[in-house]
Amino acid sequence: LFKRKLSKERQQQLHSFQKKAGLRFKNLSLLDRALVHRSAVKSHAESNERLEFLGDSVLGLVVADDVFRYFPHSNEGELARIKAATVSEDSLAELALALHVSDYLILGKGEIMSGGKAKNALLADALEAIIGAVYLDAGFQQTKNFVSRILKKQITLVSKHACYEDFKSALQELAQQNFKLLPKY
Repeated sequence: LFKRKLSKERQQQLHSFQKKAGLRFKNLSLLDRALVHRSAVKSHAESNERLEFLGDSVLGLVVADDVFRYFPHSNEGELARIKAATVSEDSLAELALALHVSDYLILGKGEIMSGGKAKNALLADALEAIIGAVYLDAGFQQTKNFVSRILKKQITLVSKHACYEDFKSALQELAQQNFKLLPKY
């Protein structure tokens, strides 16, 4: 699965990333694929998009589990707010920056010229792809350990500040209370 020949330089880069992130891949090609944006490849199957899809789901499960356990007296709405804010694009991009993901991300020329390495969406997607790669390489428990470790501080921060509001949920709640209808998007 995802085997490709990596240059010595790329291998060194990926080893450096692993050290910073506290990871150890058996299949370094998985990590490499997680860091390849679709703008850098001819076929989207060679990009990180599939790993991002998988990582998004694994991330959601791990954060839901952590939030459920950390806040035993919170109601569903509060748990949903904390989870949504924790896995938001801004939150994940901030974590990706802390892990220096942009230093290892492979982008196409156009994406580089448009400032792709600083785009929150790209950084958040790459982090989700990395989570997907960890899951495929090491299994669920190792992935849970990694995600819980990098997100614990964020979950605590989000839980203490109402400014991390899930505006979509808030709109839905208001619409239902006042009009007995859900908004159409």
